[in-house]
Amino acid sequence: MADLTGDALKVDFGNKVKTTAFAGRFDSFMYEEGNDKATVYGLVANYPFNDKLYTEIGFYAQEGTDNIKEQKIYTLGLGYKFDKNVSLYGEYQKASKDMDEVYGYPSRGDFGDHGWAATLSYKGANIAKKGSWGTYVTYYDQSAAVILDSISEMEDYFAYQEGMKGYEIGVDYVLAKNILANVSYFDIDNKDYSDDDDSAKMLWSTVTFTF
Repeated sequence: MADLTGDALKVDFGNKVKTTAFAGRFDSFMYEEGNDKATVYGLVANYPFNDKLYTEIGFYAQEGTDNIKEQKIYTLGLGYKFDKNVSLYGEYQKASKDMDEVYGYPSRGDFGDHGWAATLSYKGANIAKKGSWGTYVTYYDQSAAVILDSISEMEDYFAYQEGMKGYEIGVDYVLAKNILANVSYFDIDNKDYSDDDDSAKMLWSTVTFTF
């Protein structure tokens, strides 16, 4: 739903229900049909039913401007750990407005206000342990209304904010303590705006330093 990059204040709290609240200025592709800074705030809570099954709920809000209206996004996810190495997580997302409503256009009925994604993971990189690694595959079926930003900026390759439908395959590897490398491959088509037929393939890599 959102791989946000920017400056923010984040607070983690809770024991049984682990909760993160945040507010800050992040990149957002909704602004000016390109990436710009937006004020976003939200809250994500995780609750384990047992040592295998857990749920996660989230709320995100992006402020409006002279050009776009405020957008709110609600998420509900369910995850299952098959064993110490294999896990599956799926999430449904619902926005308060579709993209026509965000921009104040007359509704054309061709832009959705919801989406979902599912990730199958194997192992997992531990940022504190050099040499640890993990791999995953994710399938996306998301209208643009539920995407604030993605780490690969994949949405920038489409003519409009059209959402995305397709998959990502990635590998994480800890180069050194607190240094995480990721390489991922995307194969994505547009979900919204049926008059268009956009698609994109991308090999994307990042290195993240944690302090």
